[in-house]
Amino acid sequence: MKNQIKKTFAMTMAIGMSLLVANVYAQTFYVQETDEGYHLPVTNALEEANQFERKKEESTYTVVCVVTDASGWGKSAAGYIEILDTKTSEVLLKSKSEKGMRSAFHGMKNPRTLLFSRIAKKQLPYMLEELKLIKLPTINTEAVVTSEIKTKEERLTELKVYYEKQLITKKEYEEQKRKILNE
Repeated sequence: MKNQIKKTFAMTMAIGMSLLVANVYAQTFYVQETDEGYHLPVTNALEEANQFERKKEESTYTVVCVVTDASGWGKSAAGYIEILDTKTSEVLLKSKSEKGMRSAFHGMKNPRTLLFSRIAKKQLPYMLEELKLIKLPTINTEAVVTSEIKTKEERLTELKVYYEKQLITKKEYEEQKRKILNE
């Protein structure tokens, strides 16, 4: 009975830790759509990893499928994907360029779809792991905390500067001064 409880506890802890790790690295991706739908292999790969977000403004990252060489009959297409920080539009990662060519072997698929399929299968998993190491800029909460911990003297001096620069009236100055002194 004790062994059963220990095993159950260990499994519960393992599940809890895996959920915690998943939440710590909760990355969501919005994939910029393309006219011909060649973004779909990347979208599908992210959906399988439960990291796809349909709304750009709610995502952490934006994935853009870039075509560098257009395809035609007997000509291959080339391209890569870029992963951008959604808030700043800064390029964080760029995949290696891949090629795709229409052929009977590939079922005459669109060459762009083929190349982004390759990127989604071969490179995207590694890119997702690499993104976990990149820290996005966060709001500096230290500045907020230090501004709230001003002494009475600092606040009175600041208030006096506002009054001298005529940013506040004498009445406002006296009221605020009284409040600070009565704390």
